[in-house]
Amino acid sequence: MREDITVNICPVCYYPSLPYPPRDYHICPCCGTEFGNDDVESSWEELRENWIARGMNWFFEQPPANWNPWEQLLTAGYGVTTTANHFPSYGELKIA
Repeated sequence: MREDITVNICPVCYYPSLPYPPRDYHICPCCGTEFGNDDVESSWEELRENWIARGMNWFFEQPPANWNPWEQLLTAGYGVTTTANHFPSYGELKIA
């Protein structure tokens, strides 16, 4: 018997492991978006740009081991391009 698996992805930061669907005042542990509140007056695109501009910091407690916001965005197909063969680790990220 096949078990259906539901994957909840944050439409703002593309975090692929939301514990709940992005609605009903649930908060993304990655970007901190509260769905049904933050996304009422701002689009997901605007919230994403704000999260990126603020340095893409993890919002709640500690990020998962080996979490990388750049890789998360790229894996989701977000329009970031790079010629580097290496994604910076979270500790290497420095926002001026």
